[in-house]
Amino acid sequence: MKSINFAFRSFGRELRSGEVLVLLAAVALAVGALTAVGFLTDRIGKAVARQANEVLAADLRLRSQDPIPESWRDLAREYGLQTADKMRFPSVVFAEDLSALTVIRPVSQGYPLRGAVQIADALFGEPRTVDDIPKRGEAWAEGALLARIGAEVGDTVTVGESELRIAAVLTYRPDQSIGFASLAPSLLINIDDVPATGLIGEGSRVGYSLLVAGDDEAVEGFNAAVQDQLPDSMRVTDREESSERAYSAADRAQRFLSLTAVISLLLSAVAIAMSARRFAQRRMDTVALMKSLGATQGFVISVALVQLVLLGLLGVILGSFIGYAAERTLSLVLADLIAGDLPDPGLAPVLLGMGSAVVLLVGFALPSIFQLRNTPPLRVLRHDLMP
Repeated sequence: MKSINFAFRSFGRELRSGEVLVLLAAVALAVGALTAVGFLTDRIGKAVARQANEVLAADLRLRSQDPIPESWRDLAREYGLQTADKMRFPSVVFAEDLSALTVIRPVSQGYPLRGAVQIADALFGEPRTVDDIPKRGEAWAEGALLARIGAEVGDTVTVGESELRIAAVLTYRPDQSIGFASLAPSLLINIDDVPATGLIGEGSRVGYSLLVAGDDEAVEGFNAAVQDQLPDSMRVTDREESSERAYSAADRAQRFLSLTAVISLLLSAVAIAMSARRFAQRRMDTVALMKSLGATQGFVISVALVQLVLLGLLGVILGSFIGYAAERTLSLVLADLIAGDLPDPGLAPVLLGMGSAVVLLVGFALPSIFQLRNTPPLRVLRHDLMP
């Protein structure tokens, strides 16, 4: 207890010495570099995970060529999950004498479970976000479809045996595809209008999807419960699989940014080793005087360890603030390259910085500090005596 009190009382005096300031700066630099990279990659990773949910329009998607059993919807509700149904099949849409191949996408109430649909009141109009689906007898058409059939908002198109009114221009939906998968424009309709079209029959190329969303634990539990019941024709897609490319890109960016952190760690390790050695040499006279007054080796080491822990904690706090400020600055610089706002980071980078500070201090500062215990008391009279 005496060693701890003495360490706290003398820590302020030791902090004013140049060697301790260099040691503190080296620890803060290492922690700052690691936390800056950690904060940035953590925020990007969370943004990718959030965007992955929007790619599916849900947390989990079950897709099949056969209708989804009603028992699975009941099972999802037992887990407290939200559900929505979606269908997909190709067809031809007619508007007077013009026609175009399109992909009919019937959806149920609640779609999308993640993300939001955007529509416009006219072709090339200002998009707005909606939280509803087309009403019965109405449809939302992509602008490419309207251009091909020469239709406008308010016109009526023929889909199979039914006629639907174009209520809005579909500008964005969370689960829209890119590339060759989106060559045919989409027509979003209410799933209750499908029977009236008469397009679903024997041999129809229809894809059925059950969208599920909710708490992560509930989604995982539901996924595990249906795995044993999955037929060969059904496929389950989660957010990691849907955004595998995005996760790979984020992982490569994290590895690249980590190179700068590694360089900072190496430079900090050298600075810590040099400053710790210099600090130990400067403290030899003080330790010799303490020993001549009756201090034991255990007391000397305890004081040094307590001061080293205090130094590490101060370095972690300063480094975390430096890393957070650096990450915020970097995010502002890259604002044009990052679409949307990034989520707030977690505490994992701070824990990583704390671990690096412990490794640096134990590996590069502690050996020099431990040599102080062998300082002979006679050094008070003969300064040439070394441990």
